[in-house]
This record gives sequence, structure tokens and C-alpha cells, in this order.
Amino acid sequence: MDFVKKTIETMEKGIANHVFPGAVIHLARTGQTVLFDSFGHAELTPTLRQMDKNMVFDLASLTKVMATLPAVLRSVQFGKIDLEAPVGHYLPQWRNQPGQLPREQVTVGHLLTHTSGLPAWRPFYLSARSPEHYLRLICEEPLVYPAGAKVVYSDLGFILLGFLLEHIWQKPLAELCRELVFEPLELENTGYGTDLPRERVVATEVGNRFEMQMCREFAERCLVGKKAEAGFRVAEQDIDNFPWRTETICGQVNDGNAFYGLQGISGHAGLFSTASDVARYLTMWTREGVLDDKEFLQRNLVRAAVRNHTPALNIARAYGFEVAPERNAKQWEAGCSAGPAANPGAFGHTGFTGTSMWWDPNTRTEVVILTNRIHPQVRDGMTEWRRRLHKAAFSKE
Repeated sequence: MDFVKKTIETMEKGIANHVFPGAVIHLARTGQTVLFDSFGHAELTPTLRQMDKNMVFDLASLTKVMATLPAVLRSVQFGKIDLEAPVGHYLPQWRNQPGQLPREQVTVGHLLTHTSGLPAWRPFYLSARSPEHYLRLICEEPLVYPAGAKVVYSDLGFILLGFLLEHIWQKPLAELCRELVFEPLELENTGYGTDLPRERVVATEVGNRFEMQMCREFAERCLVGKKAEAGFRVAEQDIDNFPWRTETICGQVNDGNAFYGLQGISGHAGLFSTASDVARYLTMWTREGVLDDKEFLQRNLVRAAVRNHTPALNIARAYGFEVAPERNAKQWEAGCSAGPAANPGAFGHTGFTGTSMWWDPNTRTEVVILTNRIHPQVRDGMTEWRRRLHKAAFSKE
């Protein structure tokens, strides 16, 4: 199996080239695990710890497709949510604001495909400390595009989906995701937050230096007064006076909005898991909603979820997932995070901390990669390395 050898070599090069200190990969072909191994270190500072393949990672934005997405789809299955229904049908706080683009046409499906018109990110935690405050700020934030006009990958949209789920089920998000998703799929090492001992958890950044810099750049745009920043605004003193974490983050979610503002539990980030659990979850999708001979999602719902819902827009998106565009489509230039080796119909997702999952139906290959690429600081090179990795993993040789 030459593709396995190439994959191992690419993993080793990732460490040798300082793309990340450590990683775990779970690779399966035609339903059989062909590689499940760890590489490098789980932590460099303040202590040096070897990586182990059973360690728990901060999944970052894999939360969107491993918690929020399946919870929404299960809610559809139970008759609780209509993906074509306006968001305002479920959250009355979501209503038109004077002088802004209209919101009444934004549907749940728009949130799932990142076409709601909401901006990508706002550091709401600089002033907000409760879900109620977050909901108000998101509902007041001007849309940057009309609904359905453009794909803008948005944390805010998935934070809003988390609130929508809580409102519908009248339960906290962590509890309902456990009941709707993690327990039925027997994901025993998956959940929001972790109380595991440090030696079982992979470290992320030393402090939140990268996000602090993001805040400073956002404050500069606010000062200039660009149109896109017409809603929530911050000043330099807000950033200077904020109680940023400075220690090595381990066992706490790295994401600022999730940690500082939402107590570690959100629709966009906050989930912790292992490579084997992520792989088990991905297998459910590759088997069209069935795992261990039990139906988790209806087949027609799975097929509808993973198709390209934005073929005429700038980027190819399914519900939650990225999808590899057709090779002759205009979207081919935009590509996807798995790179050009991903065949049309492939789908997956990434997370800021260095996590990803991808399925390629052409080669029937499942790839889960969990790395600590932001430890001890955010590193360059991940995008190109990930493309090389998937080229090796999706090889037919």
C-alpha cells in the first residue's frame, strides 16, 4: 500500500519542517483502518510530552460539523426544525434592523451553508459575557451581503445555530449534543470541555496571542470606519485592558468567543475529542447515516446534506461541510482545504487548532488528522502541508 507509506512520510515531514510539533492520523480505505498512529509531541512548553494516539484534542471548528450540524439534522429528523424556515421563526430576536439589509429571508439552511450574510467573526467577548448578550449582538450585527448572495465562512452563524438549538429543545447545548449525537454514536471521548488529567490532553497556544492580534487589526478597521465594520466596534484600550490568558492552554478551548464569552460551549467551537472518535463519526457519514447497523441519520437527509448547495457562488459548500467542486466549475479555482487531490463529491472540514476530517468517495478514503499546529504559537505552512497529505492519502497506488 504505497499510499500509506507516502502518508507516513508526509506526516513525518510535517514535524521535520516545523508545521506542527505533533499529530495523530486515522486513515481508512474501503472501510478498513490502514493507519492509526501518533507522531511527535503533545506539548513542548512548559513540559515536554510525547504524543499518544489516544490523546484528546481541542477540535476548534470541527465542532461545527461534529456537534452543531448533526444536532440540527437530527432535529430535522424529529420534526423540530425546517431547514427552509426563516431563522426568525425560531428566534424572534432575529428581525430586521433599521438601515440594514433585510433578515427575514435568512433561513436555517443559509446558516449551515455560510450564506446568511453574517460576517466571519467579531470579538464579542471583549464586552459580552453571557449567551443572551451574544444573541443580542449577533442579531444587531449588520449583514455584509444579502442572504444567499455569497459564501462568507462565519463563526457567528454557527454560534446562532447553537442558540437556535437551545431554544427549540429548551436544553443547554452541551446536554442536547450529548443526547442527540455523542451518546447515540457511542463517542465516548467526545464532549464540550474536558476534566481529564493534563497528560491525556494535547496543548494548544501559549496564551491567546494570535487572537489578540486579530482584535488589534479589527480595532484598526473600526477606527478607519470601513463599511463592513459598521456594527460591533472595539478600541485599543478594550484590548489592552482585557484579561487575556498567558499560560499554555491545555484542556480549555482556545477560541476566544467560546472561552471568554460562552463558558467554553458554543455552536462554532468548544468540542474536544480523539482521532478514533472523529473517525467513527466520519464513518457514519460515509455509510450514509448508518453506524453499527443502526440508523443515526436518514439516507435522504445525508445525501441532501453533503451535496454542493452553492454551485453558483464563490465557494462550494454543503450543509456545514466543505465540498470538492467539479473540476470544470468556476469554483475549482477556489478549491477546498483538501487540495486538488480531492475528487468531486469529497467533503470535509478543518479546525484552527490544526484539525481536519475528509472523505473521498472516489477512492473510498477517510482521513482524520489532529495536530497541535498552534502550539506554542500559530505556525505557517499548514494549508500547503494539508494539501500534500491528502494527495498522498487519496492516491490510488
